[in-house]
Amino acid sequence: MKTIGFFLKNSNLAHVDWSKPQVGNPGIGGREYMNSLISYAISYFCDDDFKINLYSQVDVKIPEIQSLRISGTIEEAIEKASNDNIDYFVLDVSIKHSNVFGFIEAAEKHKLKILVRLGLLPNFKILDMLAESEWVVAVVCNEREVYEIIKDHKVSSKSLIMQNPIALESYTSKPVPLLDRHPTVVYMGSLVPQKGFQRLARVWKDVLKNTPEAKLIVLGSGTLYDRRGKLGAWGVASESFEKIFKPFLSDVDGNLDKSVSFLGNLGQEKNVHLSQATIGVANPTGATETFCLAAIEIQANFTPCVAGKNGGLFDTINDGITGYVVNSDDEFKNKIIFLLNNRDKAYRMGLAGREYVEGRYDFKKVAHRWALLFQSLDNGNVLPKDEYYKYGRSIFSKVSTYNFMIKRLFWFESYWPSTMEIYYYFSKFVMGSLRSLKKIVARMR
Repeated sequence: MKTIGFFLKNSNLAHVDWSKPQVGNPGIGGREYMNSLISYAISYFCDDDFKINLYSQVDVKIPEIQSLRISGTIEEAIEKASNDNIDYFVLDVSIKHSNVFGFIEAAEKHKLKILVRLGLLPNFKILDMLAESEWVVAVVCNEREVYEIIKDHKVSSKSLIMQNPIALESYTSKPVPLLDRHPTVVYMGSLVPQKGFQRLARVWKDVLKNTPEAKLIVLGSGTLYDRRGKLGAWGVASESFEKIFKPFLSDVDGNLDKSVSFLGNLGQEKNVHLSQATIGVANPTGATETFCLAAIEIQANFTPCVAGKNGGLFDTINDGITGYVVNSDDEFKNKIIFLLNNRDKAYRMGLAGREYVEGRYDFKKVAHRWALLFQSLDNGNVLPKDEYYKYGRSIFSKVSTYNFMIKRLFWFESYWPSTMEIYYYFSKFVMGSLRSLKKIVARMR
């Protein structure tokens, strides 16, 4: 029997009950919840082969079939995991170089094999660190698009695709009939700028002009990732972010429009709202999404999802079949209006969404793929590339595909830059040029 360690980054979520991940997300961020659910799925479905230790930053309730170790930092968790003779340790990547350097240095010091989940997409320097460390034995991409973006980087040699799971039993078991559904749009996600709620707010009044009976329900808040976060006057997001979207959702007196309801961070009760809605909305811009659990949860409730055309959302939504991915405010608004005015179409897309989720993200299937990964690593390999490894659809993944071909064709692999490296330096050049231009304009004034 092998012992696997999972790190729970939960110092700001001390009061959350982590003991029943199989009944659904208790109202926390997707990355935090996924480490809990993945580890539980392996414990439950592969209990004869694996024992799971959770290394938590705070003392919390966990499933009885797992063991808890309190570790304030990831470096402390790695040291304890090494002392516990953990075979493999699973953690999330960070966008901070110091954090990544810290856990790689700790892994090397304590000789602990690590699997790193790309719950976000780091820059090429961090990918270099992951590629060069012998103790990082696998890099897990949550969806195909993420792998396609990094496949021209040397880290791809130890990378694979492993979809995040969901426990279908925790969602609505059958679709709410069409006639019992409301002309409602439900947004689910954190109320922070990178989750794109501002796009939905900008178009909402135009939606109401076309469908005056429509309602907007907002699930989530600015405290989804940090329960101690300070909120603005409406009590739903930071003061600075509230100022951005409040004008679009206010009535003539400056109060919250009667068509809009903010319900905060919900656990299982969110499924009632999602299953009765006509449309679910996940990150409307798609920024930062390497997967987007909200999109999966919406579709699991037999409801179509509309979200931004970016990152993992290319994969988690089957565009035109289970919902839509969009590029602009106008496209976003038009898709919402179309589905509100064609509710039978929305209903059929919702049915297709549930079928899509069942076939791709069921946590029993994903648990066995994790078991296969650990077995493969024991034999000195990463899982072979499967049918999902084809081609990407974002501009970055397309560039990566062509760059990958060029490097292989001309044997440039040792010194030709990856797409992520090109993007990094191009962004620095553009931002530096803009700053210089602002200084020139300021002096001219």
